[in-house]
Amino acid sequence: MLFKSTEVFGRRSELGGSRITLTIVLVVLALSIFAGYNFIPIAFADSDIKTQLQTIATNAVILPASTTGNNQINWTTTELNHLAQQYEIPTEAFKAEMSGPAVKCTIKLKRKIPILPFGIYTYEYDFNFSATSAGYASGAGK
Repeated sequence: MLFKSTEVFGRRSELGGSRITLTIVLVVLALSIFAGYNFIPIAFADSDIKTQLQTIATNAVILPASTTGNNQINWTTTELNHLAQQYEIPTEAFKAEMSGPAVKCTIKLKRKIPILPFGIYTYEYDFNFSATSAGYASGAGK
């Protein structure tokens, strides 16, 4: 006999251990993919919104008066409304104001992102960013 019977039967508690480990790894991987699938598009969209806010604030000051109609705030508000429609954001989340010779554009928005399925955990993403025609004023996306 090649093996002793105690060697085979003594390891019976270890049978199936690799299946449990594989199942745990696959569940963690699936949850990570689900979270990334929900979070990454919002992070990219918010990065694009930051860039467009900066562009709108800068263009409001440097464009000729004929383009802005000699009223930078109205032109900025119109552009922000286009941006809100593009990203399906409520228009009241945007704010435009004159700050001396500069135009300041601000967005304050909270989004709920389902990180875990079935409503187990929902992350509240706070997007608060300001851009001026003179440069970045402040901003944080948490």
